[in-house]
Formats: sequence, structure tokens, C-alpha cells
Amino acid sequence: MLSLQKTIYSLEESAQSQVIERLIKIEERVGTLRSTGIMTDATLRDYYGEKRFEQVAESNAIEGSTLSVGETELAVLKGVTISGHDPAYARDAIALDAALTKIAEIARIKDRPTDISQLREIHALILGDRKGAGVFRNEEIIITGSSHQPPRNWSEIMDHMERWEQWSLKNAELPAPIRSLILHLISNDLQQGPSRRSGVA
Repeated sequence: MLSLQKTIYSLEESAQSQVIERLIKIEERVGTLRSTGIMTDATLRDYYGEKRFEQVAESNAIEGSTLSVGETELAVLKGVTISGHDPAYARDAIALDAALTKIAEIARIKDRPTDISQLREIHALILGDRKGAGVFRNEEIIITGSSHQPPRNWSEIMDHMERWEQWSLKNAELPAPIRSLILHLISNDLQQGPSRRSGVA
């Protein structure tokens, strides 16, 4: 089995080759981002290529947006709503692009591992002026038809998020792909429903 260092996770042999192949590709992309020692705008263009607006458009399409990639680019670059579409879709595109820009800024800070304040800041950018932007929910929720039980109260959420942050700080030296995978798995336990826009935790 492939051991995921300092984690409770491991992979069976049948999955190892696929994971290793993907990790190599991810490490190559991480190498591109870090090649000059600083993440410049040119480096980001090399990293994203023509995919930046595609990423925003496809992510927002999951939430129901009907904007094409070209319309998403127009909304983000010009700050305009697109005729024939709900104006909220343009706002969502602008908000997600701002969040991705912030993530790139955070990634430029090499000596600061991911923490709760950064997570909340990104969440606030994604939600914009919606209720709950950048804050942890404090009401109990139930996911109808799901066996998943999200944390029941604010205390459970904070306990979980503090464990998430402690793991991030303690394991800052691990390769970025491994850290991002584990942090994602830890945060998955906090999902409160099918929509990523519903709120942190």
C-alpha cells in the first residue's frame, strides 16, 4: 500500500499507479508555479493557460449558472451582467474569480500554512453579500435522504475546524498535493449539504 505520510489514510495496490501518475502531474504543475521562487502573473498564466474562465464557468454551472466560458470571461473582465441570463450568474462568476485570485495570493506566502482565517476569507469572497459569508453556521441542519450527519452545533464545528487547522500547521512540510488531499478529506466531514455555497461547515 502507498502510505500517505502522517495521516490515517492509505491506498490499496490497485489504486497506487493511478494516484502516483496523478501526483506526478500535480507536482509538475506545482513545480511550474514555484519555478521562479515567486508566483508571478506570468507564472499563473502559464499554469492556467486558457482554462481560468473555463474553471469558473464549469464550477458555477454545477450551481445552475447558464453562462458560457466566453460569457463568464466577459462578466469577470468587464464586470457586466449578460443579457438573457440571471444577473446573479455574473455576480457568482466575479466572486469565484476573486476567490481564485485570493487563493493565488495566499499561495505566494510560502511560510504560512493554510489556516481557518484564510478559509473564511475565501468563503466570504465566494458568497459575497449573501448571508453567512465567511462565518461558520451556528444552527443545526439535517440532510434529507442522506446518512451523513454533519456537526450538530457550533462547538462541534469549531472543534473539527481546529483539528483541521492543527493538522495543516503541523504538517506544513508535506508535499502540496498530499496536504491538499488530506485537508480536503478532513473538511469533507463538515459538509452541510449538496451546495458548496450553503456555508462553511
